[in-house]
Order: sequence, then structure tokens, then C-alpha cells
Amino acid sequence: MTPVQVLLIWIAVLFASVVRGLTGFGLAIVMVPLIGIIIAPQQAVLVGIMSSLMMAPLGYATSRKRVDPAVMRPLLIATVTAAPFGLWLLTMTPPDIARLAIAGIAIGSFPVLLAKRAPHPPGGVLPRVATGMLTGLLAGFAAMPGPPVIFYFVRHGIAPAASRDAMIVTFFWSSSMVALAALVTGRFTLPTAALALSCYPALALGNTIGSKLFGHVNEAAWRAVTLAIMAAAALGAAYRVLG
Repeated sequence: MTPVQVLLIWIAVLFASVVRGLTGFGLAIVMVPLIGIIIAPQQAVLVGIMSSLMMAPLGYATSRKRVDPAVMRPLLIATVTAAPFGLWLLTMTPPDIARLAIAGIAIGSFPVLLAKRAPHPPGGVLPRVATGMLTGLLAGFAAMPGPPVIFYFVRHGIAPAASRDAMIVTFFWSSSMVALAALVTGRFTLPTAALALSCYPALALGNTIGSKLFGHVNEAAWRAVTLAIMAAAALGAAYRVLG
């Protein structure tokens, strides 16, 4: 990997972490498609997973005590069960097709996250298991566990603190399970770990900038910029496939 490629990865990580600091989510949705144009999709996903673990809020222990076990248990069991299959699916997908799919997932996530929905999520075990399965598969395939969890928990009828606790717990377990599966199967190599660690200054700086900008940046503006970046990543992935 050349110094220019590493610099471009750091810039992509910086932008993604600004979005994360500004919105509270979106790190992998922005980062993985962009760096996946530069490096292999599997490596991009693992860098995204490790970055998510490094950025995991320190409040996990507190959040774990506050979530409802009856709601979270089936969701988390499904998540950790599906995550290794998502990673396996990624390894079985040709790199250029994986790049295109990851970019498509990222772009498709935004309409899902913005869609209107009922004040409360559907009751029963089945919707929670389905949410967990999608979360695990997306975490393993694209390092993007967020969309299903956000769609399920972020609703007008659920207190923001409760939604945040549920997301913190779910993201911790989904990222940890993908990282464990990659480690056990020998896919987490030393160069990948070194690259992920080298991104930490950009992660910390971007998150700080995003947090400072919170409340001062027009929501429509940052959403438009982010979607434009995602479209560019999709076009780059398409070029890799067709060019």
C-alpha cells in the first residue's frame, strides 16, 4: 500500500467520523464504501469493524444494565448467530461485486433510516429475531449493523436514552462477534490491524469535530453531502466492476 493510499484512507475515515460525531451513527456506512475502493472489501470491512470497536462508547456497562432483557435477548442471539455468516458471505463474493454491494447497502440505508414508522416497534419475538438477523448479516458483510437497529428502536414512542442504550449494546456485540469470527478464521491479519490502529487519530479528530458541529450544521446540508459522497463511492465501485 502506497503512502497516498494510506492518506486517502485517513481522509475517508476523518470524514466518516465527523458524520458519526454529528449524528451519533454512520461511521461504517460512510467509511467502508469509500476505503473499499482503495483496499479489498474484506479488509475494508474489518478495518470498519475494528474502528467501530475503538469508537465504542465507554458507557456500555451502564447501557447493558438499562436495556430490557426480554427485548434484547432474542435480538442479540440472532445478531451474534448471523454475524459470522455475513462475514462468510463477504469472503465468497468477488471483490468488485462486494464493493458495489457495500456501496448500494450504504446508499439504500438512508431512505430506510429516514422512513416514517409507527411510534413503537412491532411486538413479539419474531420482529426482534428478524432485526437481529439483519443486523448480524450486515455487520459481517459490510460492517454496517446500524440500519436495522435504528429502524427498530429509533421511534417517537421510545425515549432517546432507551434507543441509545439498545444501540450501544447491539453495536458492541455485533462488532465483537465479527471481529472474533475474523480472528478465529485467520482473516484478521497484522497489516489489517495496523491499518485500523493507524486510523485512530483521524477517528478521534473527526468525532471531536462532528460533536462540536452538532446543532450548528443544517441537517439537510450534511445529509446532502453524505449522500453525494455515497453516490461517488457507488460510482467508484461500479467503475471498478465495469472499467
